[in-house]
Amino acid sequence: MIGRNVLTEELFKRLNVPLDRLVTIIHYTAFIGENVVLHPGVVVMCHAYIAPRTELGIGTMVKSILVSDTMLNVDHYVILQWVR
Repeated sequence: MIGRNVLTEELFKRLNVPLDRLVTIIHYTAFIGENVVLHPGVVVMCHAYIAPRTELGIGTMVKSILVSDTMLNVDHYVILQWVR
């Protein structure tokens, strides 16, 4: 995994993978609220909480984070991680 979002986005665009070929992966311990929009390629890791009315863009990775704001929009190719 690449730690910089800019490099991740550049690599993703160079690969030119069609959106219908991207897989959205959600860990079975994650909680996904009502009316959440997950675009292609979203990865939600264990124990993550996605609040209702949240929208996660293409290729977003959510790592064990509390997304507590409702109506949150996250742009493409973002890595969200809770840091203590």
